[in-house]
Amino acid sequence: MKGVNMLPDIKIDKSIKENSIFMSKDTAEHNKLNSKNIVLHFGLLKKQLNIKINNHLPFEQIVLPQRITRQIAIPDLPYESYFKNNHLHLGPVIGFMPNGIYQKRKSLLLPRFKDYKDIKGLIFVFSRRKVNKKSRTITGYYYDPSSKKVIKGIFPYPTVIFNRALMSRKRLKYLKSQGIKIFNNPHRNVNKYTFWSRVSRNRHLLPHLPQTSIYRGPSSVKNLLSAYKTVYLKPLRKDAGRGIYRLEDRNGSFILTNNKGKVFSLKGLSQLNNIIGKQKYLVQQEVKVNINNRKIDFRVYMQKGRDKSWKCTAIETKVAKAGSVITNSSNRIKIMPGLQAFKDIFQLNQKQTEHLTEKITRVCTKALRQFEKAGHRLGDVAFDIIIDKDLKIWLLEMQVPYAAERKAYRKNDERQVLSVILPAPFEYAKSLSGF
Repeated sequence: MKGVNMLPDIKIDKSIKENSIFMSKDTAEHNKLNSKNIVLHFGLLKKQLNIKINNHLPFEQIVLPQRITRQIAIPDLPYESYFKNNHLHLGPVIGFMPNGIYQKRKSLLLPRFKDYKDIKGLIFVFSRRKVNKKSRTITGYYYDPSSKKVIKGIFPYPTVIFNRALMSRKRLKYLKSQGIKIFNNPHRNVNKYTFWSRVSRNRHLLPHLPQTSIYRGPSSVKNLLSAYKTVYLKPLRKDAGRGIYRLEDRNGSFILTNNKGKVFSLKGLSQLNNIIGKQKYLVQQEVKVNINNRKIDFRVYMQKGRDKSWKCTAIETKVAKAGSVITNSSNRIKIMPGLQAFKDIFQLNQKQTEHLTEKITRVCTKALRQFEKAGHRLGDVAFDIIIDKDLKIWLLEMQVPYAAERKAYRKNDERQVLSVILPAPFEYAKSLSGF
């Protein structure tokens, strides 16, 4: 942290009283501690401690009590710390709220901590039901690097929460009112038309968006079909390819293919009303990119790092089964690393690959800023994009609760990105925490 001296040596001692802190006289003088006590900041907990001088301690070593309140003990972990005036900041203290299924299978969360040595501090996993407003504590499980396990404990409110679960507005408002910084909020996918509508407000991004409109009956399909011959009908709120149709105009005959590959021949566009029913759909131009009759598109992982700026941390190429109209997990044959696909599919050299990756990053970052302007606090998202034969980038949608830990159940080709994307959000969380 700029402007302060990081203390190299913090010791946690369960034998000393909860209201004491030990250091040598030289350490106290070096840190310009001009009173008999300091205020410890551990997450959002503040605790006054009396300074006890012990000149047998090495210079810049601080000994803290393990128990600092009746409920809260400081786990014995590697921490970073600094003095600011008479305030000692110990951390980082980061809360991680994953989807409920991972509360039960915590072993799936362990890859998140692969880079813990670079983060340090207290990172604990919790569910929204374990927040105790009365005591301002949270019961959860912290990561212990020595055993590489998660251990149950009671913790103070963290400085930052990395959110990957649904949270009510009321609960979110409460946690923010306590001073906690929360990112990946709101943690729900933006519906497909809202994504298009918001991103299209940036005139520089409009050329990167397929022509899109809300389905309001057969007439709303006719114009796009006349222009592009093939369109997609997509439900606004469903994900994983559910409910998607591809509609093709073959010289006045209309061929409809659903997400499972079933083909229907329509006598007229009026039949669409019976198929779609009352669900809200959008109609979207198809951007055609097929390799050997296999549809391909790309998953771009955008994550914020220590400098709080967006970075493209990984790109995947999703290759569909022959004839499939979508590339989701049940309809594809493989995933390739994006950079490999740029070379194999588009015949790009190293410099051209780097240039394309930079361009993808710029386009996705501009789209993200549209959402940040609207109040979304994000740090970890995925985009689905298409790259056409002219290397033009087309934005399809943005996913906040994208498949992450879930990939651990899938084939090796899908698991390749996990070591990169899973630990990355804690870099941003640490930065937000002030360390």
